[in-house]
Amino acid sequence: MVTELKVVHTVEELHAKLIRTWEKVTGHEQQAKNYRIECGHLLNEMRKQVGDKWWEWFTANVRCVSHSEAERIMAWARAPKPEAAYQKAMDKQQEYNETSNIRWTPATIEETAERLGSWAAQSRRKYPDLPIQKDLIEKALNLVDRMNIPTKARFAKLFGRTF
Repeated sequence: MVTELKVVHTVEELHAKLIRTWEKVTGHEQQAKNYRIECGHLLNEMRKQVGDKWWEWFTANVRCVSHSEAERIMAWARAPKPEAAYQKAMDKQQEYNETSNIRWTPATIEETAERLGSWAAQSRRKYPDLPIQKDLIEKALNLVDRMNIPTKARFAKLFGRTF
């Protein structure tokens, strides 16, 4: 449950409350969601008061929250359902974490090659007229080898779902 914002009249008061609330974020993981969303509301309110020079003011005055974190929590707070926006972001991060832990070792490359070979054999039986190039697996592995790590992780996840 997100606490309601009380009307605060100065940017300095909002900034002081932001610092106190952000300390709660780093200290209480169970309640971090609510604290992060509350910080987002505070940052949005400060942004309204500061105006056009918001990010300059933010960089000069706010040390407890990074620029990218501030953008994220401000977006959650602006959402019609902040808790749902937070949860969606956490789910997306979890999915990325799960796929980015894949390590391309010779064993995983060999396993991928075996899967590709199995698929190619099935394709030959299913579509005997389809000419399958003998070096298809080699080309596929070379392509995977040229991918960056996030792309490899995404490829492996999609490849696993398909085969």
